[in-house]
Amino acid sequence: MLANDGIHIGGSDFDKQPSLAEVMLLLGHHSPLKSGREMPSSIYFNLATGHTINFAYTRQAWAEQQRLHLEAQAPEQIERLLALIRDRADHWLAHQVGLAVDAARRYGTG
Repeated sequence: MLANDGIHIGGSDFDKQPSLAEVMLLLGHHSPLKSGREMPSSIYFNLATGHTINFAYTRQAWAEQQRLHLEAQAPEQIERLLALIRDRADHWLAHQVGLAVDAARRYGTG
């Protein structure tokens, strides 16, 4: 055990950066809105961080993502995000990222 309080430094936290840098891009992370701004990053940080995934399931988060889908310049990416949340596949995705990170470390590519 490294710690029992404070900053999270293990488990899914090691997977957060690869998830944000690769996987979340496919779901619209950093994608432009019609206003020229980027999609807000909070939903992607929640999905990439194991202990905050459930924040994506709130009514408020769902309504916000649907609103942003209408404003997206690349709505197909946001449709993937909405499908992931609707199907509650966020934990599955986080697990898959973890497996990929573990495999990359094991075989010397990470």
